[in-house]
Amino acid sequence: MKHLYILLFSISLFSQEKPLSFEIDKLTSIDSTTKRCFTLQYHIQNVSDKTVSFVLNGNSLIPINAGSQSEKMYYKLFENDKAIEMSNIIDNGFIQKIIESQVYENKSREEVEKLEHDEALRYFEAQRKKSILENIITLKPNETKTYEAYFSWNKERYRRQGDFEYYISETSPHFLQLDFNLMLEVFEEKLTPEEYKNIRSSPNIIKGWYTSNKVPIDFSE
Repeated sequence: MKHLYILLFSISLFSQEKPLSFEIDKLTSIDSTTKRCFTLQYHIQNVSDKTVSFVLNGNSLIPINAGSQSEKMYYKLFENDKAIEMSNIIDNGFIQKIIESQVYENKSREEVEKLEHDEALRYFEAQRKKSILENIITLKPNETKTYEAYFSWNKERYRRQGDFEYYISETSPHFLQLDFNLMLEVFEEKLTPEEYKNIRSSPNIIKGWYTSNKVPIDFSE
């Protein structure tokens, strides 16, 4: 009887529907002589009967193998049904210059590198905090939020990343999939105690992992 209760409880958990639906609507591309530019459209809908809140920077794409503890949207590429374990195939275009100008007179190379590292660290910590606080999303029942992201491929087929090498086939079908991870605990060290408390105490805040449908992406000649 004990095992029967455990089984029924497990079935009940798995049968509960997630409050959000997540789908890629369209992926289009335009070619130039040196690169292929993509426009990706997707949406998230609250399919529950309750208002929900979550933290998600849905306009910023990062590769899924960059880690699973980000508030940003992850992308994953496939060749046929096999995942491509490389993070440098597409460029999401969010290349920002951290240091506009600095005076390095009478400084050694090591001192210059340390200055750049410290400045970059401060910049990215500030950007991460901003990304969290500015992307607290609230959706009412049946409300939908749409997103649009832009990225490009420089048409180079041979890729190398560390010890890994990859060649993008001209003829095999390729696909793109999105994921996002709604979470809270990892933000605690990035925010002030008051900021973290305000997010965590929301009665509508939700967590969970969501995966989109796959759509074809054009890496052909």
